[in-house]
Amino acid sequence: MTTGQKIKKLRETNQLTQMQMAEKMHISANTYGRLERGETKMTENRLEQVAEIFNVDMAQILSTPEDKLILLVAESTWSDKSNVINYGSNDVELEQEIEKLKLSLNHKDEIIQEKEKMITKLEQEVVMLKDIIELLKLKLR
Repeated sequence: MTTGQKIKKLRETNQLTQMQMAEKMHISANTYGRLERGETKMTENRLEQVAEIFNVDMAQILSTPEDKLILLVAESTWSDKSNVINYGSNDVELEQEIEKLKLSLNHKDEIIQEKEKMITKLEQEVVMLKDIIELLKLKLR
């Protein structure tokens, strides 16, 4: 998975559009799209901007495998943003805040489901490895 593809996955996981990312990075939407597609070289400065937006380290973006990206985002958003609640001064702001919290909960549910899938996969791998070990033991006898 390319860096651009990882950034796209992070963006989608955070429910951001390319336009929103471009605005946060102070670049055009076309330029941002080319970054995701790998048509423009990802500079260290651009990667640093992306890392700041998602509250992760640049090295984590580069080194995290595709199936762990959601967890990377979850850990960074959970630890830094889950305790910040902005209570609006009117009903409209309060309803907006409630909607944000609902989205956040849905996102966390998705992360939990992803972790459960990973655990199941790892448990299956453990069983398979145990079977392989037993077969090897039988062969060595």
